[in-house]
Parts: sequence; structure tokens; C-alpha cells
Amino acid sequence: MNCFSIIIPAYDEEKLIGTRIKNLLEPLAPNCNEIIIVCNGCTDATAAQARKIIKQLANSSIHNCHINVVELDIGSKINALNHGINISKNPISVLLDADIEISSGDCAELVNFMNNNNLLAASPTPKFNYKQANWLNRRFYKIVSSSTYNKEHRIANVIALSAEAKTKLFPLPNVIADDAYIQRMIGKSDYKLLNTINYTFNCPRTILAMLKVQSRIVRGNLELKSKHPNLIAPKSKVSKSSAIDRAIFITIKTTAYIIARLELLFNVKKWHKDDSSR
Repeated sequence: MNCFSIIIPAYDEEKLIGTRIKNLLEPLAPNCNEIIIVCNGCTDATAAQARKIIKQLANSSIHNCHINVVELDIGSKINALNHGINISKNPISVLLDADIEISSGDCAELVNFMNNNNLLAASPTPKFNYKQANWLNRRFYKIVSSSTYNKEHRIANVIALSAEAKTKLFPLPNVIADDAYIQRMIGKSDYKLLNTINYTFNCPRTILAMLKVQSRIVRGNLELKSKHPNLIAPKSKVSKSSAIDRAIFITIKTTAYIIARLELLFNVKKWHKDDSSR
């Protein structure tokens, strides 16, 4: 049985961290014997909420799992991931975004899939939830969800990493696009998506939230291209779509690119987080 650690970087996730922990612990996969929640730069009660729910569940089966809530002063996902990996006890880790709902059983299945296929990394397949988004965002994500990137190359949100992968990757450099860096460093021959396991990606609901997220993605990709030019992004195609959907897609992508370029020009440091879908 391959034991693994789940590492959750959390920044101001007071509203949902308790639910996410419950999802992992009820029930708890027998080979998930460590969960590390790294609260980084939080201005709310994320850590307190995490400890509260852990205390409530203390009399259940979680006695077999060491749960560690860490508080860091610096608000940095990269720093949180590096710290979590550094203090974790198991050779295999699952990196889990705090806003993603998944069970520890699914994480265990992902780890088994990675090991059985001699992979360095693996992720489940995303299901895009855009039902509550505005009309423009729904048209945009209809195209995005059809891309070969999201069906074959999206190593993100929930990432199982082998011991070899962790040695290769960590400590992570200070980059915006942590998921893209991991994916490109691993290389497409050593990762796969497991399509028998899905997780829900809640899409931004407003156009402003959408542009914040998309401009962050552009900034991250531009930074990787500048700092790590040897890391090549996999090619991606989208399925055929209507003229209006294509026009919306291109307009949003172009606007996000302009915003990202301006932020880089004026050295804007703010991390754009989507609160509309939380």
C-alpha cells in the first residue's frame, strides 16, 4: 500500500476549508496518512476553521491520519507548497487546491494510477461548472472545456507526484504559474490525466472575475516563457464552435493579454483570486 500526503495551500479560505477537510476525511482512504494545510498570509480565520473541524472529527477514523495545520506569514502559494513538501513524511504527495472538492479515496485511486503506469505525475479530469456564470463566461468556458489541453494536459488543481517528481521539481521557483511549471518540467511522456475520476472546477461567474483569472494565466505563461524558455507548453486545439462563441473567446483572451501586459509593464504584484465562484 502506497501511503501518501495531501498538501493544501490555503489563502483566505475560511468559508470553505471546513467542507473541504470533511470531504477528505469522511471517509478517509487507509493509505492517506497525512494531510498538511498550509495557511499562507491569511487575513481571515482559515487556520482556526481548519482546526475546529479537525477537532470535531477527532473521535472518528482520522486517528490514523496526521493532520497538520501550518500558518505562514507570507501570502505565497509557491512558498506554501515548498513548505508543505519539506515537512511531509511520505515519498508520494498530492497537491490539492483549497477550492477543489475531492475525496481522499479518489486521491488514492489517482496515486495508484500514477504508480501502476510508472508516471511521475497525474491529475483527474476536470468538469467545468459554469451554470451559475454569466452568459459571456458560459460561452467562453464552453470552448475552453473542449480543448485538448483540458482533456489531455491539465496537470492542475489536484496533482499526484511521485518521489522522483518531487526531487525533480522542489523547491519550486517563485513563479505565478505553478501548475504549468510542474506540467512542463515533468513532460508529457511522464504525466497523464485519469478520466475515470473527475473533479468540479467552478468557473468565474462575472466577467471581471473572468478577466482577473485569465490575465493571471497570461502573466504566468509570459513569465515562464521569459524565465524558463526551455519549458515548452503542449499544443492545444478546441472543438468547432459557433462564430459568436469564437468571437467571445478571442475577445476575452485578447483583453486578458492586454491587462497582463499592462500589469507586467507597471510591475503589478497582486495575485488575482476568483472569489465569485466560492
